[in-house]
Amino acid sequence: MGTQEKDYWHGAALTQIVENKTFKTLNSIDHKFGHYEINRNRILVKVSKKEQNPWQFNIKINELQTINEDIELKSDFYLCLVCGKETICILDEEQIKKLVNLELNRQQTLFVGLETGCSMRVWRKKKEFEIVVHHNDFPKKYLKTVR
Repeated sequence: MGTQEKDYWHGAALTQIVENKTFKTLNSIDHKFGHYEINRNRILVKVSKKEQNPWQFNIKINELQTINEDIELKSDFYLCLVCGKETICILDEEQIKKLVNLELNRQQTLFVGLETGCSMRVWRKKKEFEIVVHHNDFPKKYLKTVR
């Protein structure tokens, strides 16, 4: 099977996870590209290839359904946002619920911004709400909870 460009982008996130000593297994969960089970945690990887920030991530209706289903399974769920070649932003369930209306059945948009020497800022459209995410949260935050 040939490689596709999207494989490289997802590889940026997955490599950092699998190189950690807590890593045991990686499985594709279903036909949705970027939806993985790592050990017993679930993760959805999204990519923005844009070279400069802010990076934009569209959360599609089917991805909202995936997020809801994974959260209902009571496994730890994370949204992994690959921000060009610059950084990776990991959001846990609590942060996702603050930024994304999981009840709303329409595409939603998140933005990740970065200023030199600062933590990342993640917000919804029109900067209605903003959270701070530290650079070293990924993969550390994800791996800390790996079961």
